Amino acid sequence: MKYIFHSVGKLCLIWDFVMNNPDKIIVATGDTKQLKNPESLSNVFTFEEYANHCIDLIFENNIMLSECKRLNNEIDKLKLKDVKHLIFKTDTDYKTIIDRYFQWTSEIELCDNNIAYTNKTCKEVSKKIREMKNIKDEFIIGEDVICRKYLKYNGKKFNVNFKFKIVNIIGDEIVLQNVSTDEKLKIVRWMVRKHFIYAYCYTCHSKQGCSVDGDIVIYDWNKWYCEKEWLFTAFTRAKDFNRIKFFKYDDDDKSKKVLNYIEQDNKSGRNISEDYVDRSFLMNLMNTHCENCGEVLTVDFENDKVVSNISCQRVNNDISHSKDNCIGFCVHCNCAFSNKISM
Repeated sequence: MKYIFHSVGKLCLIWDFVMNNPDKIIVATGDTKQLKNPESLSNVFTFEEYANHCIDLIFENNIMLSECKRLNNEIDKLKLKDVKHLIFKTDTDYKTIIDRYFQWTSEIELCDNNIAYTNKTCKEVSKKIREMKNIKDEFIIGEDVICRKYLKYNGKKFNVNFKFKIVNIIGDEIVLQNVSTDEKLKIVRWMVRKHFIYAYCYTCHSKQGCSVDGDIVIYDWNKWYCEKEWLFTAFTRAKDFNRIKFFKYDDDDKSKKVLNYIEQDNKSGRNISEDYVDRSFLMNLMNTHCENCGEVLTVDFENDKVVSNISCQRVNNDISHSKDNCIGFCVHCNCAFSNKISM
């Protein structure tokens, strides 16, 4: 099995299965540094501490693998160690890391292994690639699609992140073949339109656990909510680091939230310090709690839009949003306090 840390409930299911099957040899794999959970699992431990704590409780014996066997050569293995250190042990910004170790592309390329953070970007990239391939029909035989919303139809389940190939189209009925099991399932066209996306661009959750021999182009790396674990998971799908490209955006890596803070401080005549809040500061607030009301600070998506209650409350309202002057507040408490109260 593969470790699934999406909720405490899932952890309980794994625990129950192991406890109820003492006669079975159960082998599980997982990496707590991949795809940080957007939901808070514990108000005592960090996500990684809590996940590792649960692993120790559920599994008596653990083996820690230190080398990435996916990579084809020793140079890339050494490069991975360097990049991993920079991502998780330093405050080096993503752009600097990409400049140093990877390639850029300013165009959407005809590539089958695009990776993005959001479904919205996946759809936009896939649409462009279909245009480049001169595909005009909504669906064609031989094309792959990925289930993005759970669906149960005629007693058959279509699970999220599973890939299917379109093997036949008869009017409004489409026959999908599960790429992993070869099982063929019939479904109506509007359901494919609603629950699936074209498989030219994947979310990281769709690609997690996969190895890629060909080219990879990575999008959305510049979003403020793109956590370190996501970036690490995205580029470690590749067997060859020379085949990884990052999409180059015109704007810098400041989030709209940070830009709004800068605008507020400029209007109020507050000095913009070098130690100003940035994406890393915001991401480190995720899964912590509002310093005022205790609400969990989260990032979520609704209809392909980012929904977050994370905000920075200034301790001293006479000073700008520098890191040493900011604490994590939920948006509601931040609005309630406004500029009226210094902490």
